[in-house]
Amino acid sequence: MTSSGNKNTPECLMCKSPVENTDNSWRRYSLRLSGPSLEQFEGQDGFLCSSCKSKHLQQTASQTQIGQAKKRPSFSFHSTQKARKKLKHSVPLVSSSHSKEKTSRKRFSNNRKLAQYVAKTVSESRYVQAIKAILCHSKYSREAFCTVASKAVQLEMSRCALKILHRSLNAKNIATFKWGKVVEEATSHMPILVNVLQGALYRHQARKATICMPDQRLGFILSLILYSHKQKYNFIQSCVSLKLKRHGCSNSLFDSLHALGVCLNRTLKLSPKDMVRTDYTEKQKQWQLTLSQQLKSIATSVADGETQGTSPCSEEQAAPLNETHLPVNDLDDDKGSSDMSVSVDDNSDSDPLSSAVAESALAVANVDDLASTSSKPKVKHMHPALLNSLRLKYLDPGYIIVCDSVLVELASPRSGYKLQASTFAVRNRVGYDHSLDYTVKRAEEIPLSCFLPSSDDWEGLKQRMCQILERILKDHLPFLKEVECSVSETHQHSDALSERSQIASLGVIDKNPYSTSGSVRIVESLHQFVPSYGDETLYPIVCFGDGLSVVKMIDAKCAKASGVSAADRLEGLVQCPQDFHRRQVLLQDTMDRFFEEDSTKETGTLFQIKEDFSHRFVKQKVAENFNDVENLLNFCTHALGTMLALKLGKLDGTTKTPADFPTSGGASQKRTWLTEFTEEMVDFLWPTLPSDCSLKNVCKQNKTQVCLDKKDFGDILDDMVKDTNGCKCGESSGEGMIRCFNGKCGAWFHYSCANVDGPVEGDWWCSAECQASKSYIYCTCHGKTGKEGNMVQCEMQSHCTSNEWYHAECIRGAKDLPDEWYCSPACKRLGRNQSKSDGVQEYSKALLYEGLCHLAFRDAVREGDGPAILSHWRINTLQFWNSKHLKYFILAHNMLAGVNGFYPARVAHDMTWNRVANLTGQADGNIGLDLVKEIPTDEYWEMVSRTQDGHPEKGEQQDKLRDEFFRNLEGIFLQSHTYEATQAAQEQLKFDHDVKYFTSAYMHDGLFDFVPGRHHKSFPFFKHTVDVNCPELMGKKLLLLSQCMDSWRGVTKS
Repeated sequence: MTSSGNKNTPECLMCKSPVENTDNSWRRYSLRLSGPSLEQFEGQDGFLCSSCKSKHLQQTASQTQIGQAKKRPSFSFHSTQKARKKLKHSVPLVSSSHSKEKTSRKRFSNNRKLAQYVAKTVSESRYVQAIKAILCHSKYSREAFCTVASKAVQLEMSRCALKILHRSLNAKNIATFKWGKVVEEATSHMPILVNVLQGALYRHQARKATICMPDQRLGFILSLILYSHKQKYNFIQSCVSLKLKRHGCSNSLFDSLHALGVCLNRTLKLSPKDMVRTDYTEKQKQWQLTLSQQLKSIATSVADGETQGTSPCSEEQAAPLNETHLPVNDLDDDKGSSDMSVSVDDNSDSDPLSSAVAESALAVANVDDLASTSSKPKVKHMHPALLNSLRLKYLDPGYIIVCDSVLVELASPRSGYKLQASTFAVRNRVGYDHSLDYTVKRAEEIPLSCFLPSSDDWEGLKQRMCQILERILKDHLPFLKEVECSVSETHQHSDALSERSQIASLGVIDKNPYSTSGSVRIVESLHQFVPSYGDETLYPIVCFGDGLSVVKMIDAKCAKASGVSAADRLEGLVQCPQDFHRRQVLLQDTMDRFFEEDSTKETGTLFQIKEDFSHRFVKQKVAENFNDVENLLNFCTHALGTMLALKLGKLDGTTKTPADFPTSGGASQKRTWLTEFTEEMVDFLWPTLPSDCSLKNVCKQNKTQVCLDKKDFGDILDDMVKDTNGCKCGESSGEGMIRCFNGKCGAWFHYSCANVDGPVEGDWWCSAECQASKSYIYCTCHGKTGKEGNMVQCEMQSHCTSNEWYHAECIRGAKDLPDEWYCSPACKRLGRNQSKSDGVQEYSKALLYEGLCHLAFRDAVREGDGPAILSHWRINTLQFWNSKHLKYFILAHNMLAGVNGFYPARVAHDMTWNRVANLTGQADGNIGLDLVKEIPTDEYWEMVSRTQDGHPEKGEQQDKLRDEFFRNLEGIFLQSHTYEATQAAQEQLKFDHDVKYFTSAYMHDGLFDFVPGRHHKSFPFFKHTVDVNCPELMGKKLLLLSQCMDSWRGVTKS
């Protein structure tokens, strides 16, 4: 290398100029690192300046393309770019030389080779390779291809006639619309356009199934293109416009979306007659009218029979006519012709079921005198008793009403929230047989044992647990994959309850359901939907609701008890609690008992499992995250159930097979083994049940010794709160409680009810009067001596059976006390029993038992098994009493008394069999009625946004749309569930993996092994038992509630 000036200054090999020197380094580029060969510089190595470097690389690239022998150089000086993968049938590229003659000569030569290659591939029917070769030839060939493709698409568009997008907007077209049909029809008319769009939407064909709603997106793009081409294809734009109008979108948003072609012009009218709903209650009114006509027809037949001296029907057949004896006046004399009232027209047509009844009656009576030319059967020879009996058989099943409290956010963020009542009617799927014998009883005549779980109830729960464990083990133990689980016994109405429920919205009542005045207004509004017949005799129906709604219904009836007529006293509605909120209360009890943040490092506790398996959304308060809590408990049930099976089967892992399993046996032998094995599991975890003595103490209350001196459920509730040391609100909200330190008061309060944020250090009093008093809750003296800072605590601490803390002088000094001091022999026995028991095993058994109970309660609701649901209510009655859910204790008593004879037979039947709804029309697809509106629907929010005080005026209702139309309209935009199904499958795989990991990781912790003296620190005195707290007091309160029900019935009859 030569140099000029400083010999240490390097020169550029091309321009021979010195390389510029900077403060830190030379501004030069090494040939060896740049990539081109050194042969161009006669083999010498050196450097290039920055200006010559780019020229050198451009020349090198041109020479490489012309020669096709050298690797294309990389433009990065720190990495080497890999050579592109050549096509199987490659075509030479066009050169980019500066010489025009060379360029034309090469292009001609390449075109000739291209033509030969294309001709060869076309003759071999390899059209894809031919088209690819043309696209890769040059930019002119690509432009030509784009021109041809564009004209082909334009030709397709001109010949296209997609009928599915060129249709009028009506309910029928909305209901039958499918995005898949749009794509299918467009593919047959415009294959080029559809395939190009599919290629643009789906980068990889394998990922197509995982894309959320592929047909909807492709179909919408096609509709946008067609609408821009011809505005007659405006079906999708009409649907979008309808949704925008329904949600009250602004005019500016309409104009913006219309400019983009997404919707129609805002000035267009979209209110076809078959979409407009004239009345929210239209469907329910039709049910009410049909039932009233049939009741009137029966009543008329009874009256005619009595006039003619015949006996038209027996007492059983006339039962539905005698359920309510008192006539009622109109709800509003000035509005007797209101749209909301339903009456039977004297000039109306005959009973719509008369023909069917007569036909069946003649068939039963073997009457063969039906004229072949007559369209109606002759019934003049039929005995009236037989006709009326069959009329009762074909009596409309009727309907029930649901009233649920909802919390609605107001439009203004500063306005907060307001309470409203969402109401709807559900048509009964299981009719009542009026020929059954039934006697209405007084509540006091019903034995107290009817409110308590019997041995049959516990046995039924056991059987359900065994069936659930069979399914769990089959899911997680490979050797049971081919074993058939025991088939659960179907009840007599399984087929009827597998049908889809008919639901009619009754609107949103803009009244506070938690106030007495609001609850009265709500019940009065609902009372107009009660059927009537004859001289306005009521036909009572059941009104379901959540716990607080039912309590307020009772309060409303108490407030109207002095009414003149049955309608004034609101007797047409019979309140009944529902099941979803019951499950929520029970789930909260489970969280209060097992979920403790301090147990995060204690293996096998609920909080530790939540942390270890990333159930991060689970909170203590169930109402805020019901699904997350239920998922966590479901996982614990599967994991602990599988682990218990490994312990009892003496297995080292899930892949092993028990020694006594009949591997070579038949299917029946394997099924028998599985049934016996799950029964052994349930027996292992079964708790200690209340003794017969405790239950007898509940039932042995003498009616003459329990006198009802207060005639209000609220007064009885206040008494129970005082007697059971419950909070004044009567509920168990899941939060902590604080106790007043006054010995004479000693009342317990939730933190929120006491207006405190949490545990309070030191003593706390609920009032100034309690604080000023000398009474104290601790020590045997129960008095304040001024030495409360120096007291001795019993070793049992909060589980002390006596007073827990004691003054030193009251126990004769504290100097000689042992380290483990017990205040009484009872506490000492309890401490000794603790050292002999295994709290960890007790906790694990109790947690698995609770999980199986919740699954059993849920399965009974899904099956619609009314007797099983009522059996579970009896079991839960003990838990309501022990956990101080006093309001639910009262509701359980009210319902169980009703189904055991206090209410009429038909009402008791509806409380048993028509207490669930099926939204899918599938077997075991029922849910609690109070859960129907917990599933957010646009239909409900539409009612919330436009309804004022329940049922809107007729003029306002013209803007409403029918329920079915709304559901179908939503279906257009939410038809595909591919993404949801894929996500559910992935979650199931993760669930199974976590269960398998749990069993392997926790197997050696011995959660189900018996180790005396072992306890969780956060649960030091844990016992897996089912007790009855204060059985005598419980029996007394049950009897008082029964007397209260009889008292109110007497008030209404007087």
